[in-house]
Amino acid sequence: MKLKHIALVVLACAAFGYTSCKKSSSSQSVDSKTVTSQIALNLSQTLYSGFGGFNISSGLSAPGTFGLDRNALKLKLTNGRTSISSLDGDITCGLHVDTTFSTSIDMDGGQATVAGSIGFTFNCTNQVFSGFNVTDNLKITAATAQLNGTFTVAENLTLAQATPGVDTSSVSLNGTANFAENAKVSGKSTVMSFNYTFNNVIINQMGTIVSGSANFTTTSSGAQGTWNYTGTITFLGNDSAKVVINGATYTVNLQSGTVS
Repeated sequence: MKLKHIALVVLACAAFGYTSCKKSSSSQSVDSKTVTSQIALNLSQTLYSGFGGFNISSGLSAPGTFGLDRNALKLKLTNGRTSISSLDGDITCGLHVDTTFSTSIDMDGGQATVAGSIGFTFNCTNQVFSGFNVTDNLKITAATAQLNGTFTVAENLTLAQATPGVDTSSVSLNGTANFAENAKVSGKSTVMSFNYTFNNVIINQMGTIVSGSANFTTTSSGAQGTWNYTGTITFLGNDSAKVVINGATYTVNLQSGTVS
């Protein structure tokens, strides 16, 4: 189920957050190159793994992951009379669908609870469906043998076709995404946050980012070391990005986190 997937992704990221910096101590300041790698991997998980209600690999079909099929919604709105057409265009234009939930999941000999809301608003250009806005606010609490903590995910993202009404069009991504954790992993404290603002990020039909930029802030304290950085990300295509952080410039692979 989707909620279980969200919990598993977030908890996997939490474990990663400690193990990837396990050579640091709480009194050490982590250098900008190491943090750049962390940013790349967190960003990849945020956009591709579906922390919340969004996964860019799904493109404009992302709401379908939550059972929000636009054709089914059209049938419902017209009482199943498919011959009815709106003089104003697509009947789902501007429609907002919101899901509020709270559920517990057994995992790793313990339990995780996922609570919050995920909402989609269907957008149109000249009365033709062209994208959607997704807002999610999720809180995940976990208590297992190795991990105990709280994790929050908040997104406000808009996905839009570059050429409205053309199914093969690339899409643009704008908005904000935030992830934070306060937890103990194997008895070691880990506190960190990542916050992004996306600026006209262009994604092709293969789900690959080809251009655009983002601003970020990230902080950390605990066993993984301490940092407090702001900077910019310029997407170069081919899973590569230029990161400017603390006056330094790096090229990073978004999938592997390799920095050069």
